[in-house]
Amino acid sequence: MVLSGEPVDADTALAWGAVDFVVGADLLDQRALDIAQMIAAKPPLALAMGKQMIDQIHGPQLRSGMGQELLAQTALFLTEDYKEARAALREKRKPLYRGR
Repeated sequence: MVLSGEPVDADTALAWGAVDFVVGADLLDQRALDIAQMIAAKPPLALAMGKQMIDQIHGPQLRSGMGQELLAQTALFLTEDYKEARAALREKRKPLYRGR
């Protein structure tokens, strides 16, 4: 698919596992909004690190990316947002992330 540049229809992409789901055009905007809201509710520092890790995966060596991931994860365990996530889980409530 990457090398040929040929288009792949939605059903084929789903069958190949290239996409997680397929929605009709009438539901596309709502589904995109739902996903955006779900992502926006996550801890901002973890999101930032996740985006950085995605950028790093295309670097020269996978091992380097994995090392970066380990450092990021270790740093995130020390944040207030991580503590808030753990507390919210224990208390069965939605977490309130502050980006700290």
